[in-house]
Amino acid sequence: MSLFYIFRYLFTGFKVGKSIDEFLTKDYVLKVQEMCQKVARESHRLKGLIRLQETAEGKYYAAVEPDYRVLILLASHFKNRFSTMDWIIHDLKREEAIIFSAADQEWLLINLEKDFMPKFSKKEQEIQNLWCSFFTAVSIQNRKNPKIQQQFMPKKYWKHLIETPGSSRQFKSN
Repeated sequence: MSLFYIFRYLFTGFKVGKSIDEFLTKDYVLKVQEMCQKVARESHRLKGLIRLQETAEGKYYAAVEPDYRVLILLASHFKNRFSTMDWIIHDLKREEAIIFSAADQEWLLINLEKDFMPKFSKKEQEIQNLWCSFFTAVSIQNRKNPKIQQQFMPKKYWKHLIETPGSSRQFKSN
């Protein structure tokens, strides 16, 4: 999105206040709102699709490749949901991550190189094998509908999911 739209939106917003969102005939207002919806939609999807995996050190790790910078939007959700565990959510595209400390109850956005990959525990390998077995066991071949499945879980997220058969994740255990 062009910074021009954002600056126009902000400039007009400072002049007219909250009613800026009612100016839908202005192209810059419409473009900013469309981008907000796309970012919100992706952050909502990732809240349900991110799979934390236990590392050999007892911390949890998840890799994602979102289209937008949504890590900050995900932080409070995962802080509330997994407040008793230390975890990292790694944005591979932007080489940044959110790290959360259960002891401090704080999260931090840091730079983290793309090829960072922790070693996972043996227990994690067993859990992933169980998930794959469960996913295979409950799927009914005659009722497979890849088009509907991709509607709810877009294919671009599949490589980081545990239960998706043929995921391209590299699993390292100690």
